Formats: sequence, C-alpha cells, structure tokens
Amino acid sequence: MIKTFPKEKLSQKLNALLSRLPSIFASFFFALLIWLFVSMTKTYTTIKRVPVTVDYSESQFAVCSNLPKYVEVKFDGIGWKILSLYYSKTEWTVDLEQDFSENLIFIETNKNPQQYLTSLPDGLVPIEVLPSTLTIQLDEKITKTLPIKLRAKIEPAVGYTIVGNPKLTPDSVTVTGAKCVLKKMTCWETQREQYTKLDSKFQFSLELSDSLVQKVTLSAHRTRVTGLAEQLAELNFQDVPITVKQVPERASIALIPNRISVLVGGSISALANLKRDSVSVSVPYERILNDTTGAIVPDIQLPKFINLQDISPKELQYILRK
Repeated sequence: MIKTFPKEKLSQKLNALLSRLPSIFASFFFALLIWLFVSMTKTYTTIKRVPVTVDYSESQFAVCSNLPKYVEVKFDGIGWKILSLYYSKTEWTVDLEQDFSENLIFIETNKNPQQYLTSLPDGLVPIEVLPSTLTIQLDEKITKTLPIKLRAKIEPAVGYTIVGNPKLTPDSVTVTGAKCVLKKMTCWETQREQYTKLDSKFQFSLELSDSLVQKVTLSAHRTRVTGLAEQLAELNFQDVPITVKQVPERASIALIPNRISVLVGGSISALANLKRDSVSVSVPYERILNDTTGAIVPDIQLPKFINLQDISPKELQYILRK
C-alpha cells in the first residue's frame, strides 16, 4: 500500500528543508575552507618550466649560440607559495655583465640557482634544475636597423584586388644582438598570419617574428598594416603600336600586323589613372633574328599593379630584310 501525504504536510516538509539549505551550505563551505587552509599549509614539491632570458643591456657582448627556451626547476614550499609560483613571472635570467668570462659562459644550474631566478615568490626553494649545465657563446654586440618584411598572407575577396602594397607602420625595426647573428640579416619578418576575403579598407596589428627572442632585442614588437581592396575591372586598348628594338641600320623589318589590342586588368582606381601611352608593346630584333617558326610573341610593358589579361592577335608575323 502506497502511503500518501496531504498536500499541506508535503508543502510544510519542503519549506522546512528549503529553510535549512543556507545553513547546510554554510556548514559545507566552512568545512571546505578549513580543509583548504590545512592543505595549503603543508609542504609540497612541484616542477615548473621557467623561461630562459638573457640580460645584456649593460654588456658589450651578446649571445650567438642557441639556448633552451626553458629550464625545468623542482621547487619545495608550502601550498600557498607553490600556488603563487604559477601566477608569478619567474624567469631564469642570465646577466652577461656579471657572468661574462672571455667569450664563453658555463653555468652549473644546480649551483646557487637562486641567483638566476628572478621574481621568485618568497618561501620557495629550488632543489633541482634541468639541464644541469648551460653553455653560452658570446660575440660583440651591435645594433642594426632592418626593414620589416610582411610575411602575412593577405588575400582579397573574389572579384577584388589589393591596391598597391600594404603600408607598414613602423616599416623598420632597430635590432640589437651579437655581430655573428646580425651581420647577414637584411630584413626582419612578421608573423605568418592570414587575412582573407578583404573587400574594403583594412587595418590590423601584426606581431613581429620572435624566432631570435633570446639573442636580440627589438625596438618594436608589432607593426600596423593598412591597405585597400578594390573591385577588379578591365580596360581594352586598341591599335597599340609595336616597336622593334635594337634594329641594325641596314636591316628592315615589317610586322604583320604592326598594331595590336591589349586587354589589361586592375583595381578601379588604378585603371582610372591609366593612360594609353603607359602601355607599350615591343619586339627585340634578336628574337626575330633567331626565330625559326615565322611567328613571334611581343613583349608588353605595363605600369606596376596593372595586369595583362589578353592580347589580340597573340602572335605576329614579320618580313625581315638584312
């Protein structure tokens, strides 16, 4: 037999249970705090990857050898201190002004590691470091200004084209580092990001490459990229004359035909400013002289950012008299 309760009694029981919930939660929360406090006062051991940095601001030398990006450090400390380690910016910093000896530095990482650990929370003790040694090769420090090379992929939307070259601000960066690292460098690249389907003015901030972050310092770490994407258009120039270049005095050449039509494409603004005399068609005499087919393809010279779409006719015949 199923026992039922009157609605009034059921409602009273539910209300009584709900009225006790705050005290239940308060008791649970208080017990959790007590457990957390006790746990965080115990001693623990943890391993953390610490980034390696080099400070050569006051030195006449800089690093030219490869260094590990991180060292693994084992720490002892109470729970609160261990927790604070993961919110600090602890670094393994090599100060060349202090450690310089000839052109090599040998560091035994387990020998007094505290002198290399910066921004380390109080109460933490480093007990082991890997790798156990660091070898750093040095060279004369120099400063060089390099143009920034855009390595991002910038693509217009279908039916659009990028007008000119995107502008970089700044367009160069001052780099300080070892002579052996910088002497062959001719530019500094940006990160390889991707921006597609552009159909109007665009602007974005792009990070510079950090591939040599341990060996050099940069005057800037980002550049602003601005540019314009416009719709594509076409323009047809008819009866463009053809010039034969470098014809000897005694030679005579007749082209058939001696004029062609040239179809070009580009952005609307570029084509609006394009003049007829900016499109030139020519044939080198040497090409005619060496031809064995009886037909040649002319050279088309166009302004920058104007693209050749088609020519008509595609080949020229000729009569050559020497």
